[in-house]
Amino acid sequence: MPFNQITQLGTFLLTALAGAERVFDAMDLAPEVDDGATELVRTGLGGWVWQTSDEKRVSLAGDVRFHDVSFGYEPGTTVLAGLNLFAKPGQKIAFVGSTGAGKTTITNLINRFYDVDAGSITYDGIDVRDIAKASLRGSLGIVLQDTHLFTGTISDNIRFGKLDATDAQVVEAAKIANADSFIRPPA
Repeated sequence: MPFNQITQLGTFLLTALAGAERVFDAMDLAPEVDDGATELVRTGLGGWVWQTSDEKRVSLAGDVRFHDVSFGYEPGTTVLAGLNLFAKPGQKIAFVGSTGAGKTTITNLINRFYDVDAGSITYDGIDVRDIAKASLRGSLGIVLQDTHLFTGTISDNIRFGKLDATDAQVVEAAKIANADSFIRPPA
């Protein structure tokens, strides 16, 4: 019995060391650079506008355009080359392709999880590099194809993105996602 316990302790120690190495690697990462000065601000009428550093205001509409975009995760390896596309406000588009075709890369570039190597991406006519990342990411929503539910209630799962959401906000989010009809029992 003592030999088994010592063996288990050795396994636990090696697992802890591997985890600690990953934590220290994450701590050594350089902080994300955010040099965007354009902010998303609420208007007095309840709408939203982009406010540039020179106090110019542009309505939030949702017009996203890729202008001759090239990108690669590794220097010298291009994943996307000369990509031009647009999504007009209210337009529904789909990216379809095999694994590794670049679908997730496109959404990651819009959110500035990565910056383009060449070309530009504009959001309502503003280069995304000029928009503060918090404002940019706060104005976008992504629905991934993989479903991940956590333990807890459906409300807890909906509230996961905003832990302080009220019950009314949770119900409204479910309605916006067209999920309310199958969450609530028929009256």
